[in-house]
Amino acid sequence: MSPTPTGWQQRLTCRPSPKASGVAGVTHTVAGCADGSEVSVYTIADMGHSWPGATTGSLADSSAGLSATDLMWEFFAAHPRKA
Repeated sequence: MSPTPTGWQQRLTCRPSPKASGVAGVTHTVAGCADGSEVSVYTIADMGHSWPGATTGSLADSSAGLSATDLMWEFFAAHPRKA
């Protein structure tokens, strides 16, 4: 099983910093880590195991107020893999 976001932050010696999400009921924490990596965590109140922003599929939740797919793309675009 994968570590929790808090577990990743501890493992990588990160310093969490709350950020404004701009969406009611959503918290966003960005943690800069000792190795130069970053852990970004969005928590959506009362959201079960769903895919926020999806419109089709068994885990879709289009009413989440944000799109997990868009957030992932933004994160990876901002943090390109180093060769």
